[in-house]
Amino acid sequence: EGHGHLFLTPFREGEIWDGQTSPPRQHGFYPFDESEFILPGVFGIGEDPLPKNMRTTLTVDEWTKAAKKLRDEMLLPGGNINPEWIKKQEGRNNF
Repeated sequence: EGHGHLFLTPFREGEIWDGQTSPPRQHGFYPFDESEFILPGVFGIGEDPLPKNMRTTLTVDEWTKAAKKLRDEMLLPGGNINPEWIKKQEGRNNF
């Protein structure tokens, strides 16, 4: 009892997120117990595991920059797919 999981994202309100330059943050489902919420929330001890300014999606600007970066990596001048990019994708779980 008193255990569960939360889905955390690295995105924060008022910040532009960039996977290459932003500080590393937890992303995904993480196990927590009640004390990890009670101690910072009630007694001010430790860091709150659920940031108040966390958001769950990219902004339009972040999506646009990410799409441009992917397009630049994926396509050669003239619009053909870069074979080196295809090689890097082999074996990755893209689902």
